[in-house]
Amino acid sequence: MGYPVNICQGAPVNTMRITTEPNPDWKLRPHRTSLLAIAGALALAVLFSLATPFAEPARGETADIPDSLYNAHHPRLLFDAGGIPALYTKVRDGGYDDDAYNFIRLMVDYIYSGDDEAGILDDDYGMSSVPIIALATFLENPQDEATRTMGRDVTMYLVDNYNVDFNDYDSSLRLRSLAMGYDCFFTSATAAERQLVVGEIETYIDTMTNSINYYVRA
Repeated sequence: MGYPVNICQGAPVNTMRITTEPNPDWKLRPHRTSLLAIAGALALAVLFSLATPFAEPARGETADIPDSLYNAHHPRLLFDAGGIPALYTKVRDGGYDDDAYNFIRLMVDYIYSGDDEAGILDDDYGMSSVPIIALATFLENPQDEATRTMGRDVTMYLVDNYNVDFNDYDSSLRLRSLAMGYDCFFTSATAAERQLVVGEIETYIDTMTNSINYYVRA
């Protein structure tokens, strides 16, 4: 009997380890992807409940999010504003993490900058690229506004070209990128842009928490 190909999740394409060895838990993966989707939805629900301390709008409407409110609560997912100076110093102190950050800059300056939004997102909907763009934005002094704009454009591309669906794994990846994108790239955005992203995230959460397709059964 054959076994499914086992690809290490999250590795860059050129470093994926592919084997045909038995993987005894592969049949459990649908449950794990459902759990990932629901966990992402719940995390986003907490994020927006904490970051929105004003009157709740009517269902189907999104409250205006002024600069002062946004800037007071973001970033908060990869790191918070208080941790940025230490991270900036750490990737310039001669350690191995300097090489990692140099690679991040290489990806942003020479790979992503020559690609369009769909290419930057790739087939994991920004699971790899969105954190890279976020680090490249914040770990510069002054912060890299061109890279922030790249991240904002990628986030808006997700809003404009996809909707939550009943593929729980793909939807969970998009929700993750929407959340991280909103968290890191919308400092200089318009109120309308913020409203669009928040509304999209709320649609994902509403679907994921009310659809039987996202139930996880023991």
